[in-house]
Amino acid sequence: MKRIDFFREMRLGFLKTVRSVYEPFVEEDVERLGHLANRVLQMKWYFLFTEIIQTSKVEQVFIGGNPYFLTYDGWKMEAYSGICPFCSSLLFYSNLSATGKCFKCEETFHLDRTNGELLLEEYPIKKTENGYYLGIRE
Repeated sequence: MKRIDFFREMRLGFLKTVRSVYEPFVEEDVERLGHLANRVLQMKWYFLFTEIIQTSKVEQVFIGGNPYFLTYDGWKMEAYSGICPFCSSLLFYSNLSATGKCFKCEETFHLDRTNGELLLEEYPIKKTENGYYLGIRE
């Protein structure tokens, strides 16, 4: 074995050893940082469901009395507010036109990003081993 090959193997072995030793600590630190970020941002996570069962492209859910639209694009999910940003009324969703409509101020909102600008507030969704969660700032 050449000297350069020996040092290359030593470097790879050393890096693998360091990684295996520090990996559990890094995972704990990442988890702690996630909890700290949730506290700082005042984010509370609400359980949605364990797995995606795609029955329709858009679904409306109510959490704490507030409406939210969940959109599915393949297996990617996004969440938007179900409240009109102009008059704070409830939005109604039409599957036929794939739009949300406010009957009070008569504004129309496309929940599909390809149809124009989306003005609704977007909410984060995270997937854990237990299921999907919707993040709402308090």
